[in-house]
Amino acid sequence: MTRNKFGAAVLMAALPLAALTSVAASGAVSPASAEAHAVRQSTTTVRCAGSATSCTATVSLAGGASNKRVVIQLPEAGMRLKSVRPNSANLDGSYLISDQSSSAGGQRYAFTMSAAEAPRGSALKLRFTRPSGSTPHIVRCTGSTSQCRATIPLAGGASNRKVVVQLPATDLGLVAAKPSNKTLDGAYSMTRQHLRTGDSEYTFVLSAVQGAPRGSHLTLTFARQ
Repeated sequence: MTRNKFGAAVLMAALPLAALTSVAASGAVSPASAEAHAVRQSTTTVRCAGSATSCTATVSLAGGASNKRVVIQLPEAGMRLKSVRPNSANLDGSYLISDQSSSAGGQRYAFTMSAAEAPRGSALKLRFTRPSGSTPHIVRCTGSTSQCRATIPLAGGASNRKVVVQLPATDLGLVAAKPSNKTLDGAYSMTRQHLRTGDSEYTFVLSAVQGAPRGSHLTLTFARQ
């Protein structure tokens, strides 16, 4: 058995991708109490860049690591780890990830990392996605029983996001859908629209390009029919 500076740990380090992919597939994580037992020599917080449906966190491997605690800040609760890959094939088997846990209502994903010394620019890419069929985005339509408006965020994009608009009356129908900026025309789609629960909820599936800037939104107007 070949050993390096981590000794026997190298044999374990060859398995992180498979192990984590299994975690991602099942959606399971170790109890949050595992954080209390991790050996913490240092802690790094990384923001997961992307949208509420898909994001990627980049964790540096440069210089190596020894029991470093890493905390990933996710843009939305309910996201699951989809894949883990180093940015160079030469780094395969040179790192070990353990003690994975989820906290802050599912908006933080933490783990302990050890890695052999690696050159500048070396990094680990962790991709998170929101599973299809996850908790819908619920919006209240504000106004009167004869007309109301609902604002749906588009910033960062969306991929098959289920949206539920709660209406103040049962005889309202959609009369207009207008993005906050004309540049967003054609940059989104609404499918599978229907009324439910006694016609007091309007549901649909929303998709939008990821390039939508911060503050972008869609205004839906409902009126009595």
